[in-house]
Amino acid sequence: FARLEWRGLFGLILVRMARHFEVKVIGKVWGVARDMFAASPVSVDLVVPPAVVKATRCAAQAVITHYTSIGGHRLAAYFRDTLQGRNWVSMKEPRDSLFLSKVVREMHTWDAELAQVLGDPRKSRERRSLTLFKNAMELEMERMLAKKVQTFALTPFNRNGVEVGIFRIGFKALYELVREGTFGKFGLQQIQVEGALLSAFVQEFIDSDDSGALCSLLSEAVTSASQRCIDPVLMDKSMVEALRQAKEKEFKLQ
Repeated sequence: FARLEWRGLFGLILVRMARHFEVKVIGKVWGVARDMFAASPVSVDLVVPPAVVKATRCAAQAVITHYTSIGGHRLAAYFRDTLQGRNWVSMKEPRDSLFLSKVVREMHTWDAELAQVLGDPRKSRERRSLTLFKNAMELEMERMLAKKVQTFALTPFNRNGVEVGIFRIGFKALYELVREGTFGKFGLQQIQVEGALLSAFVQEFIDSDDSGALCSLLSEAVTSASQRCIDPVLMDKSMVEALRQAKEKEFKLQ
């Protein structure tokens, strides 16, 4: 089995089956068994063993967490290849996103798989303001929040939980990669643009209660790039906002 290629959709089907067994099938099987032995002269105590339920749940938990990990590492690898494949000191003024198109495409694929298998409906989203334009106290609070984010954790059995986990692994990797780089003025501004656009996209996919921590990781990546920049001048807010609005229309995020 170790040589078999990983198929995310098949993994999700296994999760759905295991959850169905845990919630409905195991209890029904034991119920049928009780009915069969009800008239038996021998007393049989047919109670569902907690170990069986726990084992089934743990198996489903392991698979859905692995699905999340694979997705997060896929994003992380893309961020790594993009960051390491460019000279961030001599970059030109940013006019577009390097990351967004790939991230949107990948997340839509995962989102479609999760919706198809888990059948988890979306909640309405409340758009937050850009985390990249906060006062000093708010940025410090978000910086502390970003440092407390647990990158690898058990994944809940729902679409939002999986997508939060994928973004968390990818954005944490992006933050760590930025810490290793050196940036010129426009290189820093490119990271700033990436953070703003990814922040807008995240809020379309993730519940507001969870999007704050993810946006904090992006904000921290920008702060880290500023500290590693030889000429730390951020792009004007209005220009970043104009780029974000253009991408929102392009990818229909509004």
